[in-house]
Order: sequence, then C-alpha cells, then structure tokens
Amino acid sequence: MKYFERIEKYLNEEMTPEEKVAFQRDLKQDEALKTAFLIQKAESEAIERMALEHLRGRLREVRKTSAKPSPNIRRLPRWAAVAAGVLVVLGCLWVWSQMGQPNAREKLVERAFQKTFAGFSTSVRSLSTDTELQKHLTLLENGDRLSEVIAFLQSLPPEHPAFARTRLDLALAYYKNGQFENSVRQCSEYLKLAPENYEAPYAEYLGFLAATRAGNEVEANAFWERIRKKPNHPFFNNVSELRAQLTKQSD
Repeated sequence: MKYFERIEKYLNEEMTPEEKVAFQRDLKQDEALKTAFLIQKAESEAIERMALEHLRGRLREVRKTSAKPSPNIRRLPRWAAVAAGVLVVLGCLWVWSQMGQPNAREKLVERAFQKTFAGFSTSVRSLSTDTELQKHLTLLENGDRLSEVIAFLQSLPPEHPAFARTRLDLALAYYKNGQFENSVRQCSEYLKLAPENYEAPYAEYLGFLAATRAGNEVEANAFWERIRKKPNHPFFNNVSELRAQLTKQSD
C-alpha cells in the first residue's frame, strides 16, 4: 500500500523521465520497494492473464451457444453476448484494481501521519554517538531501506544506552513499512520503558494512528484515553479532529 501508487504509475508508463530515473534508482537501494514492486508486477501480469483467459473462455461459450443456443440466450444477438463477456471481464478488472488501494479512512490517517511524522527523527538521531545507529536513523528519516532499518533496531541489545528511546524509532519504521500492528506494539513498549520522556506524546499519537490503520479499535481507544486524560497534550486536537473525520466517514 505504501508504494502502490508509485509502482502503478511506473508499470503504466505514466512517469516523467526524471521520475522514472529516480524510481529505478530507489528500486536498487530500497529492498522493501523492490519486494513490493516484484509482487505488484506479478499481480498485474496475473490479472492480465486471468482477464485474457476469462475473455477467451467467454468467447468460446459464445461460439458454442451460437451453434446450440440455450433457452436463456436463444434470442440474444452474438455481439450482445460478446459485449456481456467483455463487461464481465471489465468488472473483474475493476474489482482487482481496487484491491490494495487505500480507502478514504486510510487516506485520512495517512495524511495525519505525514503532517507530523514525514521526515521526523527522534532525539536519538542527534544525540547518539553510535555511528551505525546514526546511519540507520538517517535511512529511517528518509524512508529508505526500511527492512534493513527494522532488522538493525531489532538487533540492539537491551543494555544499549539508546535501547528504550529507539523503540519509538522502531515503531516509526514499522509504520512506514506498513506493519501497523508491530508499530502499535513498539509504541506500547516505548511507553513502558520511557513513559516520562518528552517524546512520549509522539509515541501515544503514533500508536493511535498505527492502531487505527490496523483496524484495532481497542488499542486505538486505549491510546486516545491516554491522550485525552493529559492536560495540554500536544496532539489532543489532532486526534479529536481525526476521530471526528473518521466518524463522519463511517456515517
């Protein structure tokens, strides 16, 4: 979902030359993008094959019924039968095209996420002297090679001086990689390890967004309660407005 529109634009040859060069460069560097591209490309090819096979099957049926018309379509002209077959195929293609695309609710949450967390980096990014950690947090900030970032942050031992604070970075990496339930868990883990850290409100807000994207209403409500009960929470208005928009979208 994270890469869907960009990949679709590339597959449909709708990119400008500059966009195409940038996409091909990212394809070599970002394993998550490469994996998503290969899956989406294979799905597109499979859909095309299925559509062609379905159309061929419908045409074969039309030929048979033209020779031996059934009671149901005895009076149906051949061109109409072919047209009906084409409509069936187009209907199938439309259904397939909608799969994997973000719906209106998901777009609302994603817009809220981008507003706060696009290019966001935690304090670890500027304070840590661990060069390897700095390297991976830079990748995270840019949204690059997220699978590699996740693997690195997972490998940090509990005794690492930045372990607790990097649980928020890991939650952010999971979210950007579309692993929303894992993001929820890491937000909760961060709040257990560093509940008084000044970045805790970010973990609560990210946890709410991730739980909402995951369709986990229990966790989303739990994060909302944490936010609602804190006077002057920096993201109270954000969550209130988003909840109102989501409720309106559901009506």
